[in-house]
Amino acid sequence: MKNHAIEIVGLSKKFNGFCLNDINLNVEVGSIVGLIGHNGAGKTTLIKSVLGLVKRDAGEILMPCILSYRSGQDVRAFCGYIPETLIFYEWMRVEQLLKFVSGYYRLWDDGLCRQLLERYKLDSGKEIKVLSRGMRAKLALIISLSHRPPVLLLDEPTSGLDPMMRYSFLQELRRVVKEGTTQGVIISSHILGEIEQVADRIAIMKNGRIDFHGTVPAFLGQWSKITFDVPDSVAPELPHQYVMNELGSGCQTVVVRCEDTVDVMNWLRYQGATEITVTAPNLPEVFAQVW
Repeated sequence: MKNHAIEIVGLSKKFNGFCLNDINLNVEVGSIVGLIGHNGAGKTTLIKSVLGLVKRDAGEILMPCILSYRSGQDVRAFCGYIPETLIFYEWMRVEQLLKFVSGYYRLWDDGLCRQLLERYKLDSGKEIKVLSRGMRAKLALIISLSHRPPVLLLDEPTSGLDPMMRYSFLQELRRVVKEGTTQGVIISSHILGEIEQVADRIAIMKNGRIDFHGTVPAFLGQWSKITFDVPDSVAPELPHQYVMNELGSGCQTVVVRCEDTVDVMNWLRYQGATEITVTAPNLPEVFAQVW
């Protein structure tokens, strides 16, 4: 039996016009789960439900890795959390805010906090109100990591970071999980390339349900990318479930399920397409064209 850092069992929550429906999702110890889906799919509601910020209608949330820490305290005191929308006390300076929030976390590490401030080049003397969006994102990251949380729940955590800072954060995430400081992570992001880079498994949400949960290779292994050329006079059609993507100079691609690959290739040849090749797609290609 697998050891789980987070266990979500039968989670349901109804709002007006939306419902999380019987969500079952496990995060194994030492792993990162990437939560992806279109806006409104339920990713933020799921994360807030795990934290208890949204009262669930049914289901159970278990965090075995936190039981030894709790001592009757709020489970949120042991979770690192970055919300989708960052809200800070604008009148405070960075150092004041960090001192204020440190009192909420029993395992807060001042030394680690100072290291992170230096690593992310954030001036502790700056007023919150003058921080850019990227600086606010860095501050949220620092707060989420400075108490060495057993569990991290991250909702679009790299939004506003430049590419180098985003890469640095993802490396930090892998490091704390590998070392065992953090035992399990759920990270939601619209930047599918970073999910493909950092996640051990993905959970794809659609209309309040988990539509797929497994490894990235297992998901991508269900799909093929067909690249082909078409003369100007040819306008090939495809089965309605597939959409072609124009690459320029007459070159186009389509992502199809593996079992349909041969049929689609034959259909393209019949319609005049040439230079047909098949390769493995990446996560953004599959999600953009198919999901």
